[in-house]
Amino acid sequence: MMKRRNRSRINNPERWGQTLIACLIGMDESFTVQVFSMFLETLVDFIHVHKDDLQDWLFVLLTQLLKKMGADLLGSVQAKVQKALDVTRESFPNDLQFTILMRFTVDQTQTPNLKVKVAILKYIETLAMQMDAPDFVNSSETRLAVSRIITWTTEPKSADVRKAAQSVLIALFQLNTPEFTMLLGALPKTFQDGATKLLQNHLRHSGNPSQTPPTGSPLARHTPRSPASWSSPLTSPTNTSQNTPSPR
Repeated sequence: MMKRRNRSRINNPERWGQTLIACLIGMDESFTVQVFSMFLETLVDFIHVHKDDLQDWLFVLLTQLLKKMGADLLGSVQAKVQKALDVTRESFPNDLQFTILMRFTVDQTQTPNLKVKVAILKYIETLAMQMDAPDFVNSSETRLAVSRIITWTTEPKSADVRKAAQSVLIALFQLNTPEFTMLLGALPKTFQDGATKLLQNHLRHSGNPSQTPPTGSPLARHTPRSPASWSSPLTSPTNTSQNTPSPR
């Protein structure tokens, strides 16, 4: 059995955190497997102990780890990157992580490769499964991110990206059906149609033939606050939200 490393707190964790994240940014496939592996193990231990001191650095930490999933790494090193992502997801507030992921998804300065897109999408899907309904914020940034995820469902170069994007839309719909439905209603018709078709197919294949999941359905974990107050593109496929500005 592997001996557990000492995880005692260290002095000046903020400076250590800055140093570790700077190292993470600089790490690439040119580093030896041993160096990369040891660094990732140290990073995981540091997150376990000092997560409360790292919230200001979470954006850089999370996005850099996701980018590393797109690098040409050995399987053993990639597994350690995934471990660091898992620990990150378990260590920080869900709503903060969700906000960061939405911002990262729509960041025009980023050009993620296909493997990074899959990593982002799988992270969002798993995060959605541990979030509570109020953690889902229907903001302009979220609407832009969902629009981009909808476009990724038709990614011509990767079936993995298409599948992961579809899974994210379903997971967000299940997380907070009323809010997600209202979000779809605010999108341009092209985006509405793409997401609506996917969700309707999922509802049919899940054994629920109705377009609006009934109370108690696994696809409607959260009861609408006021059912009459929101219009669903799932029940009104022709809803175009013509008076709503495009999120782009």
